[in-house]
Formats: sequence, C-alpha cells, structure tokens
Amino acid sequence: MKNPVLLSHQQGFSLIEVMVAAAILSFSLLGFAQAQLLALHASEHAYLINLADLKNVELAENFTICGSRPLCLQQSLSLWKKETQVSFPKGVGQLTKLNLSNYQSKIQWFSSFSKLKSSLTLLFR
Repeated sequence: MKNPVLLSHQQGFSLIEVMVAAAILSFSLLGFAQAQLLALHASEHAYLINLADLKNVELAENFTICGSRPLCLQQSLSLWKKETQVSFPKGVGQLTKLNLSNYQSKIQWFSSFSKLKSSLTLLFR
C-alpha cells in the first residue's frame, strides 16, 4: 500500500492560484494597453501642433516673399487654406489683417484625443 504522507503532498499549482495569476496578468496588460493608447493620442496631438506651427510659419514666409503683390498673396493664402483642410482633422485656416503690416494666422482643428477644438496662432508682419 502507498504511504498516506506521500498522497497528501501536492505538486504544481491549484486552479485558484492559476486564476488569480491570470487575473493579475490581464489587469496589468489592460493598464499597459491603456498607457500605449494614451501615448499614441498624445503623440498625434504633438504632431498636429508642430505641423500647425510649420504651416503658419510657411504662410508668414510666403507673405514676406510676395511683398505687396496681391495675386501672389492671394495664391499663397488659398494654397495655405487648402493644405490646412487636408492636413488637419476638420481643419480651418484663418488669416486676419490686424493693421497695415501685421497679420494673425490661426489654424483650428478637432482633436480626437481631447474631444475639443485645438488651435495655434501666429502673429507676423
């Protein structure tokens, strides 16, 4: 006959131990996935801010190059507005003439990350 002491000795893991380990692992993986998603949204938002800054500076440089030629200014503004609509989600480009030589360019877009409109403004001559 077998020794009763040897029969009561357990080897391996119980089902409850495996289920607890699986639950802990699944919660940690969910947290990791959420952190990755948050990082992706923040990265996209930063990319759009940098792109808006580049587009505004590009418009300011084009206005400097065009000088006082109305056709050149109009073409630069038209191209800038089209690129703004294409490059940004629900993007809108606005240009305001503040006085004789100062302008304000503003790009607005919808941020899926914050569920709000974001914008970037540049003042230039």
